[in-house]
Amino acid sequence: MTDLKVGLIGVYRSQHYANLAAVKASFSFTSACFWALDASPVHAAASTLGSGPGGRLAHLNRIHAQMPADLDFLVICDDDVRLTRGNIAALLEIMNAGALDIAQPAHDRMSNWSHPITIAEEGCTYRLTTFVEAGPLVALSRLGRGLVFPLPEGWGMGWGVELLWADTRATLGIVDAVRMRHLAPVAHDYDASAEHDRVRRLLVERGHTNWSSMQSVKRRVRPDRSSR
Repeated sequence: MTDLKVGLIGVYRSQHYANLAAVKASFSFTSACFWALDASPVHAAASTLGSGPGGRLAHLNRIHAQMPADLDFLVICDDDVRLTRGNIAALLEIMNAGALDIAQPAHDRMSNWSHPITIAEEGCTYRLTTFVEAGPLVALSRLGRGLVFPLPEGWGMGWGVELLWADTRATLGIVDAVRMRHLAPVAHDYDASAEHDRVRRLLVERGHTNWSSMQSVKRRVRPDRSSR
């Protein structure tokens, strides 16, 4: 993976910057760019484009515009996640081998997860799915990046953007060999009523009654390369 160009972007709060910094330090990223929702820590200034409140997707678009155009992969990371098995290199290696365009590590059993499909399955290297969650950590191939960006602005924290990704030709996957832990309960520090309303509308537009009706596993790939 040392021959590949990989970028890292994220939005953070100063009190949680250490989590994002740990991900940054775990891999030799070609470029990294962040946005601080409040005052930026002095030690993060070199990687932080700016600071101030606002919607997550709008900030991600802003910092994404500063990233090199020729990246092989782009990692989007929030400030409340920790990798508990494997690392960024392993995630990208599996994405590369499996030709995954949009992928996430699976959640470990102690994580604050939102969707059961994202919980790690034992005995799987990765699963080809119809769903990948937009946070707290997601990686994009060159094709995936072109299909995902620009993100829809005015969507606040971005709930429901996964349905737009499912509409694309991207190959989606959940990587069970690499696991993460979402450290905080979802929406514990913001009003999610608008996010829920948007998700309900997007699901109905696509003929779904709930999240689970659009989430499925298309294929499981085992460590011995067998699949079903």
